[in-house]
Amino acid sequence: METALQDVKEYIHRKQQEQREVLRVIEELPGISKHQAEILKYVIKSSRPVAIKEIATMFDVVYQTARTELLGLVETGKLDMVEDKRRPLFVEKTVS
Repeated sequence: METALQDVKEYIHRKQQEQREVLRVIEELPGISKHQAEILKYVIKSSRPVAIKEIATMFDVVYQTARTELLGLVETGKLDMVEDKRRPLFVEKTVS
């Protein structure tokens, strides 16, 4: 039982290190602003589609600013936009 618990703790530690490294790399991506890097980290961490309104609320910006930042990340190939029934949603870019 003790060995299994230790294995789980090590696994969690490894995954946390991997996530920190990914987030550090995101901050250094060329062609995106620091604000876009923060939005990109948020989208990746959330592991689900996010709406423009959610980003506007989360980052305390107006809807249009959030929309512009998200569309910029789509244009640079960092995010994908998917259409919901009534609104665009943004997700982490899928690797093909």
